[in-house]
Amino acid sequence: AFAQWMTVNRTAGGGAAQFEIEYLVVAGGGGGGSGINSPENRAGGGGGAGGYRTAAGFSVSVGSTYTVTVGGGGAGGASGGNSGVSGSDSVFGSITSTGGGFGARNAANGGSGGSGGGGAAVNGTKGFGNTPSTSPSQGSNGGNSGGSNNNGGGGGGIGGDGGLGAETAGGAGGTGTSSSITGSALNYAGGGGGGASTTGGTGGSSVGGNGGALNVNGSNASPANRGGGGGGAGANSGTATSGGNGSSGVVILKYPAGYYITVDAGLTASTVITTGFKISTFTAGTGTVSFSTSPPIDVQYLVVAGGGGGGSQVGGGGGGGGLLAGTQSNIQLNITYTVTVGAGGAGVSGGTLGSVGNGSLFGTIISAG
Repeated sequence: AFAQWMTVNRTAGGGAAQFEIEYLVVAGGGGGGSGINSPENRAGGGGGAGGYRTAAGFSVSVGSTYTVTVGGGGAGGASGGNSGVSGSDSVFGSITSTGGGFGARNAANGGSGGSGGGGAAVNGTKGFGNTPSTSPSQGSNGGNSGGSNNNGGGGGGIGGDGGLGAETAGGAGGTGTSSSITGSALNYAGGGGGGASTTGGTGGSSVGGNGGALNVNGSNASPANRGGGGGGAGANSGTATSGGNGSSGVVILKYPAGYYITVDAGLTASTVITTGFKISTFTAGTGTVSFSTSPPIDVQYLVVAGGGGGGSQVGGGGGGGGLLAGTQSNIQLNITYTVTVGAGGAGVSGGTLGSVGNGSLFGTIISAG
């Protein structure tokens, strides 16, 4: 596999070099639903895990830019009969993982998403996973509420559906799955457990939040950047209960060590080097990335715009063009940067105003005329 990944191809017509990478894109998990005590004690459903997508052999091009977005976890439903909030999508280029569906409140149905949220007591039904559909599937369905004790259903996970709310416990969160893309086996995308008036459901694969028991809030999914669903709130008999928050998603890229990545300032990222590979992990934000065959360099710049033209008939002098100077980091040798030199504004006669100078620019650095 290593020899294959190191193969570099040129597109027809002498286009950009292409190479293959491995990715893991996990969306934010959904928040769990809240519990109520009127008309009767009712527990909330667990939040669905964020969508989970991974593959090797994904082709990228040197010099092209790719959008990266790390989806946040959805908030748990606030006490007083509120459903949770669905998680946010995570993106790498053309690959989108959908945020986990919300856990429901008070007889409502769970939300659909990467994995579906659990239904709330009483008689709330599951949210559907793998919505929209991807192949392979990005997630599973949530669980229905059930049992005469009004226990909530569990949120779905990438490894299985959320559990049915049973007589004696809230539904378990659907299982997650393990990935070793970083070099360590870590669990991702487990569903949140359903809340209960008895025993709360267990969160999936130790990354989904546990459901609350009677008068107990649902647990937040943890740790961060695993895409777990939040736990559903326990039923309450006078103590207001809230659903747990879903955890944020993550984007991880593994690529041959001979390539270099440039990351927008809007992204929180780190890169480590292993034998033959680099692994870049994005834990928050949105922006673009690009790859090159040479390390990025720093460039000092001076960008001066054109000055304004003077006015006529004892007119005023034109203003000087804007000036910006500094150092631009992460300049890639394989990327084209636009440079424009602004012309000066024309002086005039006949009682009219001078012309405004034209702006100058280098890449995203713009000086006004």
